[in-house]
Amino acid sequence: GARVLPFRSSFLALAETDPPPLIQPVTIVYDRMDSLPVCRRNRPRIAWYGDMDIASHYAELGRHDWRATIVLDDPIELDGGRKALTATLERQIAARAAAIRQGRYPGPFTKA
Repeated sequence: GARVLPFRSSFLALAETDPPPLIQPVTIVYDRMDSLPVCRRNRPRIAWYGDMDIASHYAELGRHDWRATIVLDDPIELDGGRKALTATLERQIAARAAAIRQGRYPGPFTKA
């Protein structure tokens, strides 16, 4: 899609267990379609949303070659409760996704 949707803190309830697990932030951006950069008008082809039929959506995806950039950031510990962690993760992943979409992410094997 064109943006990262709001995160739900209830998904991080597990982070409040004892001992709290490390949380692994992951950013996934489909950034190439048929070897060309994915532009704003092509992003709806990737996203599955609303009442879209899943079969026709997958058929559309299969008509193109896609490349995804996947970034695993440093794991983080719960600090300040799951709502604070949710806000931190949402900001971090949204910023990383925007950088990838805008061509500002330096790529693999570099510290971004």
